[in-house]
Amino acid sequence: MNDNHFKIEKDFAKNYELKTDEANHIYFKTKDELFSFIDNLKNIEITFNPYVTELFKYKIVPISLKKEKLKHLKKLGFILGINDYKIDEWDFRVKSKEIEKAYNFGNGWITVKSENITYELFTRLVSIKDKVIGTPKIDEHTFNLYLNSCIYCAGTVTIESYDKSLIIKDEDKSIVEDGFFHSNIKMSLKSIINRFEKEGLFDFNKPFSTLNKKEQNIFLFGFKEYKFLKPKGQVNSIGDYIRWQGVYNYVYADLKKIKISDEIKKSQYKEVCPFCKSGFKKEVEYYLNDGISLLSYIV
Repeated sequence: MNDNHFKIEKDFAKNYELKTDEANHIYFKTKDELFSFIDNLKNIEITFNPYVTELFKYKIVPISLKKEKLKHLKKLGFILGINDYKIDEWDFRVKSKEIEKAYNFGNGWITVKSENITYELFTRLVSIKDKVIGTPKIDEHTFNLYLNSCIYCAGTVTIESYDKSLIIKDEDKSIVEDGFFHSNIKMSLKSIINRFEKEGLFDFNKPFSTLNKKEQNIFLFGFKEYKFLKPKGQVNSIGDYIRWQGVYNYVYADLKKIKISDEIKKSQYKEVCPFCKSGFKKEVEYYLNDGISLLSYIV
């Protein structure tokens, strides 16, 4: 990070434009501008997506969090169905009679229907097509590598990896099947795997070879967006949470018990982080200055 980069940050914060999915998906730099746009529409129906805070973390919302969020909204008087939590988190909307409430509960994103046209209006990055939600407030911090860095590589652009062929023997099997791992590698992860499947996040009971690339990366490197408190667990106790830390992490922590530990350690190398864009959270590629992305200046 140098003085030139700080200048780029300031320029972007002052002059950025936002790429949107389509013409009726409109970004506004202020809430007042968004509200003024709605004031000029006729016969409007106002709705909001209640999961924006969760979608900012990850493109899928855990089922338990969906249920909690909808239960809270129902107590506040919003009309909801008993099975609404089953509706896709990107498609689901809650009706609101007030623009202000919709904006606040939608955390900067409102959906408005007017004259048979549906508008997606927001004061933060929203890409329904790519399933990406950006930071609530776009400012210089958004374009700062230290303050908006990837949670997996911490902005270093690389991540520790291993030769997975030394760890996984048969990619056509799942992690819970005998013969999946090489040597005497043993892991008791079924309860963790089942919890993440129950939450609708991912299913590692499937053969590794059938997972898509993103799922394979999560399988190997871990999943940092969500963790779940164990039954009767203490909120402030790190060990009382169910989290997926990734096969590489589990193997490294158990190396002393593995026969081919030396070979695995020697295979360690750094690879480009698959979870980010040049150390930044992936949202940065949607911000442009004179048609040029931030990454073009720094890569």
